[in-house]
Amino acid sequence: MNYIIFDDKSIENFYPLTLNRSTGDLRLGILKLRQRIAGYLEIDRYSQIIPAHLTGIYRERHQKRTINHLAGGETIFINSRLRINDDWVKKIKSLPVDTCYASDDVILVARLNTGG
Repeated sequence: MNYIIFDDKSIENFYPLTLNRSTGDLRLGILKLRQRIAGYLEIDRYSQIIPAHLTGIYRERHQKRTINHLAGGETIFINSRLRINDDWVKKIKSLPVDTCYASDDVILVARLNTGG
């Protein structure tokens, strides 16, 4: 199973904080949003999809992270702004392939077979 934590167009709502960082790298208490998601799902490896203007910065600063790469196979996409909790973990793990959870035209979680 592949996991991707992605930023959506709402990154602009967090300017100037997100001019040089992903929404997933904003802190909520002690943890970054992406760290909370990974912790709740108990995953060690995941990719990030971030806006193009941050790609160069992230590839330079975070050379071990997988940035803007889509691996083949079954993949769960998680919006970096998702307020994850135990209920969301259950929903994510039971989400059928090729479906998603959305709210007000914002995709929160999607499970897709990306081929390969």
